[in-house]
Amino acid sequence: MKSFKKLFPFAFVFMVLVSCGLDGDEDAIAPPNFDVVALYDLVEINVSAPLDLNNDGTSSLNIVDELACLAESTLLINGDLTWVLSQPNLEVTSITGDQFNIDCIDTPIQTGTWFSDELQVLLTSATNTGPATLRISGDRLIADIGLNLPEFQSVVYQRR
Repeated sequence: MKSFKKLFPFAFVFMVLVSCGLDGDEDAIAPPNFDVVALYDLVEINVSAPLDLNNDGTSSLNIVDELACLAESTLLINGDLTWVLSQPNLEVTSITGDQFNIDCIDTPIQTGTWFSDELQVLLTSATNTGPATLRISGDRLIADIGLNLPEFQSVVYQRR
């Protein structure tokens, strides 16, 4: 009986720990939102002040309208939780005062993994400094950046 009394407290603690560990409802991770799996076209890179980068006499807040090199930019979100981005890197140069020039300098293929809920898509890449969050708005994925030139306000991708 002495050995039972010594084992009972340990057995009780063990049962409590095991039973708490079996309750998976609270810590369950929701499955990804596969509704975002698609090919998206870059349709907007918005800046804080209108620019006429193509010298056609019409300024725009959307530099996709101004730079032909952005026309074929795509974001592919795959069903295997990977993504592929084909989009030029941009070089922003200050000219004078609040005037800027923006050029496409190269088009690397970037890849990584993604996860999504009903509100946003999180893109993670080993080559970038951190993950990118894209807000889901109908058939659009929007990166809300909110910065002034030489940075960007937002980047928008439209489902094909």
